[in-house]
Amino acid sequence: MGIKLYIQPAWWEVIFSALFIVTLINAFNFIDNMDGMASITGLIIALYLWMAGGNFVSGILFCTLSVFLWGFNIPKAKMWMGDCGSTVLGFLLAVFYLQGAGGKPDWNALLLFSYPLIDIIYITIRRLYEGKKPWMGDTNHIAHLLGRRLGESWAFVVIAMWGMIVYGGMSWIK
Repeated sequence: MGIKLYIQPAWWEVIFSALFIVTLINAFNFIDNMDGMASITGLIIALYLWMAGGNFVSGILFCTLSVFLWGFNIPKAKMWMGDCGSTVLGFLLAVFYLQGAGGKPDWNALLLFSYPLIDIIYITIRRLYEGKKPWMGDTNHIAHLLGRRLGESWAFVVIAMWGMIVYGGMSWIK
């Protein structure tokens, strides 16, 4: 299990795998800023990884968890996923990916994670550039900017982001 870089020494794979897990945990924490964004993003990614040959039991458990979290997280949310929910979601997705679809992690599968990874990179660079702490929340995430730019509702923005993830998955699955 882990990112196969085929480099020596092999412990570099362990380091890169750990960094990937931590990054994805934080990425899902960052995108948990609108009702349903993180939970359905996680569900879409899990479904693609599962369809590509992932472990059946892991897929069922993960999809069930995502649907459960989303059930309480649709507008007007009855509760927030918060740090605990998004951390579990990010961790499980990272491990599900590292287990590999069919036993082989695929670099192209990172297309599935494009929105969370692009958002965390963008928002971290933006906050550092503005002299803010990267871990302090704000409303300058990609989804917020898209909503303000287009003057659209929560539903439009979230569905547009889900569409981007579905498109990334179709590009990967072919």
